[in-house]
Amino acid sequence: MDVETCLALAGLYDDPDPIGGSNFHVQWDWKNRDRRDDSMAIIGSDPVDKFKWLLDRFDKEGMGYHLSIMNAVGIMKSMNIPMEKANAMLHEASEKVTRRDLQPGEIEKAINYCYNQMTSGKRFVKARPSVDRDMIERYAEIGSIEELRAESQPIPKEPHELLLNLYDGRDIIYVGMEVFKGNAQSVDSLGWEMLHDMQYICPNPLKKPDAGRILMNIKERRYVVFESDIDILAGNWDGQAGVIEKLKSILRLSMIVWSGNKSLHAWFDCRGHAESQIHRFENMAVRLGADPQSLRMTQLVRFPWGLRDNGKIQKVIYYG
Repeated sequence: MDVETCLALAGLYDDPDPIGGSNFHVQWDWKNRDRRDDSMAIIGSDPVDKFKWLLDRFDKEGMGYHLSIMNAVGIMKSMNIPMEKANAMLHEASEKVTRRDLQPGEIEKAINYCYNQMTSGKRFVKARPSVDRDMIERYAEIGSIEELRAESQPIPKEPHELLLNLYDGRDIIYVGMEVFKGNAQSVDSLGWEMLHDMQYICPNPLKKPDAGRILMNIKERRYVVFESDIDILAGNWDGQAGVIEKLKSILRLSMIVWSGNKSLHAWFDCRGHAESQIHRFENMAVRLGADPQSLRMTQLVRFPWGLRDNGKIQKVIYYG
């Protein structure tokens, strides 16, 4: 529930029903705490409480850098912090962020949006794209897995060689034989002889080896992976090649791994791209039948040259 909704609900406390009491109940004395001149209670007016709530959300839910900026700006607006001061505070805080650099004007745009929008009682939520089966069929029809593979660079045949091309030796990556049985360590410290037995990998490097495979522990978004089990594409290699070719027009294709079953896992390099470009890719991927889970930064995907539990090698069929 956002701050504006909380404030709107707080205005309901003046219930004319002497028996029913207030229209809603909370565990603190919200009626008499920090009254405004308009007799509306300020819920969670303590700045420490507000930002502790935001940090708790980061830990529990994970949150992208841009969305975290928007949430922080929303809290500042609700506390009546002047725009100029909010701008200075956020820029100071951003200097401690190592996930990525700010985009030009990113904080200023967030502040202008949050501070200047009209309050209408309704919250605008951009509609999420839906699967476009007609589009999938169009691109699937013209796809060719052989033509796509013909564009590949020479494919490293050993998993450790491949990892050293995808990552820096000091990068911390998460690999595992099972979904809930894995570990995170630097690429240089991995036991090369064990890599052939791995099933899963998190495509994006971590900040710390012992902080878990959570969004707040992602060092950077380096790769975004497209994978689809939609019926039109499952086992249809030419069809999957067709939609992958379309996605190549948005981000550079880095690698394709055969899942050992009916799908291909296509890795796209998103380093150096603005979030808007990555969002464009994700929206197109969803329209083309992507499993939304595979697009998450923390999602496990098939380990290149690993061994699936069905005994099949998860072959690398394209390397860019």
